[in-house]
Amino acid sequence: MFDTRYTESARRDTPTDGQWYDRLPELSDFPIPAEPRINHTWSPSLVEMANHVGPHAALTISDRFGGRLAYFAMDCQRSPFTRLVGEEKARILCAVYGREYVTIPTALAPLSQARRGALFAMVRAGHLSIRRAASIMRVRRHYFSRLLKDTDEGIGIEPGELPLPQAVRLVTAAAAIAAAALQEAGIPPGRIDRMAASIMALAD
Repeated sequence: MFDTRYTESARRDTPTDGQWYDRLPELSDFPIPAEPRINHTWSPSLVEMANHVGPHAALTISDRFGGRLAYFAMDCQRSPFTRLVGEEKARILCAVYGREYVTIPTALAPLSQARRGALFAMVRAGHLSIRRAASIMRVRRHYFSRLLKDTDEGIGIEPGELPLPQAVRLVTAAAAIAAAALQEAGIPPGRIDRMAASIMALAD
């Protein structure tokens, strides 16, 4: 019922006459890779957490709760980390930090470096221009070109699709929820599509 061309068009990497789906994503819109590399940008507390639950889970927790003071209950079912990283890893965290208040480490630099590998992979595969990639990273094109030449970033990474900007993801979800509710209420399909298009326009 909901016209999926809105989300499909949003993934195109070619100009489309100024429509809202031309908006480039932020680097923070890229997913955290499954196996991020620990390097010198990682703080000791972040490395400690990674040693317990793995680099991906550590970055996932930091991305969501970095800088906050969190209480680790002994019962992982009460932990907000269970839904975030799964019960097994949440149990480990509760066992290590149980009954303690812990400031979750921030990871701005590690998160940025982990995510931008996918960006470099897309450029190396010819799926994204250097100009657009530099815009996503908010650096000059010359600087991005130098990184592309002088580093191995993106090598060995399977290039994926350009992620949707957060604003587009939110309005897409809102449009889908509203469309489902209206369909259940028996609203005619044409009216539902017009409503969904109106919601999607909010991202412009």
